[in-house]
This record gives sequence, C-alpha cells and structure tokens, in this order.
Amino acid sequence: MGVERYILRVVGPKYELNESHFEKDRFYKYTDGDTHFPDITSAGAGEYYAQLSEYYDDCKYYGDKIPPLYEQYDNIFSSFKDVYVVFIFRNIFDVAQSYMKRYENKEDAWNKNVDDAIREWNLSLRSTIEAKKKGYKIFCLEYEEVFYQDYDLEPIFKAIDVRYSKKVKMNFRNEKIFCQRLETKRDNSLSSLDKRNILYNADFDAYKEVISLKNKF
Repeated sequence: MGVERYILRVVGPKYELNESHFEKDRFYKYTDGDTHFPDITSAGAGEYYAQLSEYYDDCKYYGDKIPPLYEQYDNIFSSFKDVYVVFIFRNIFDVAQSYMKRYENKEDAWNKNVDDAIREWNLSLRSTIEAKKKGYKIFCLEYEEVFYQDYDLEPIFKAIDVRYSKKVKMNFRNEKIFCQRLETKRDNSLSSLDKRNILYNADFDAYKEVISLKNKF
C-alpha cells in the first residue's frame, strides 16, 4: 500500500492511474508527476518502501492511500478490476482544525483554510454516497470509532479474504495509542466565527447518511 504514491495522477480534472502503475518495477520507480514527495528513496519514505518491497510478491492486493480519491470514484472503478476502496471520514470540526493548524504553520506549504475544509468535507461525503448508490465497493470507516473506541478491524479483512495477522493487530494497537496521545495535545485553532461557519455550511445530513453506510461494502 503506497502512501500518496500516485496522488498527482488523480488530482483535479486529470486522471492517469491504471493497473500498470502497481506492477512491481513501476511501483518502485519514481517518475515526475507521481507524487508531491521529492522521491521515494530517502528519509521515511525510503525506509517504508524498502520494507514494503520484501512483501510485494506475496501480496493479494495492491493500492495507495490518496485522500482526494473521492473525486475519481468513476475512474477508479472503471480502471481497475476487483477494486475496493476504504473511505475514512471524520467530524468536520477536527478536519477544519487540522486544515487551520497547517494553514497557520509558516513552514508548511499548505494553503487551505476552514472554507476549503468545509467544501472538501461536503464533497467527499456526497461523492461517497452517490458512489455507494452505484454499487461501488466502498467501505466507510468512522475515524473516531476506529481510533478512540474498541473497534475490531477483522471484519474488513474477512470481507476481502485477507488474513488479519498478529503484526497487523499490533500495528493497529500502536496507531491507536499514537492517535489518543495526539488527542491530549490538540490545541483549538478554530475561532467562534470558524465554528459558526461550519454550523452554517457543513452538510450534516450527508454526514449522518454516511454514518448509516459505515462498516460494510
């Protein structure tokens, strides 16, 4: 599973992703226009992909983590056979706060604010609802339920016929601990007007509808 390995291939109006991108030689060959990362061989990315290469030949599924994938559901499901998408959704207040935290960081090139957070959050929910109506295999996971409650990941592994190994369980447990520690350190980056903006413009009906669709393909 890549980490925004091909994010630039699916952003905006263009779509350039197909099964050939996940062939072994191509997946580990960095090409301009693949991702916003400068390469896939240095720093944390290099270590991650080097470890990943050891398992490639034994994998049943290949994929990528691409946050704006909801913009390309039709293209994804027409370009790949036997494809599954996991859509993780989160409450708009924490999403907006994350946007603003990065927006206020002078060392971050991020240029999106609360208005962008609301617009993209609404679009992600509405697009996912429409895609589910088309019968696309999308598994909706609620971020808070997964990382802050006693959530069992095994059903999603069973649904795609993949073994839920001890290593995966351990990694999931560690990730939950990390997320819960972050929760205790989170500062409030939203003003009263930001919160009012959210209450006026966020599509809470779509949010509730996605909640009703969660935890099943």
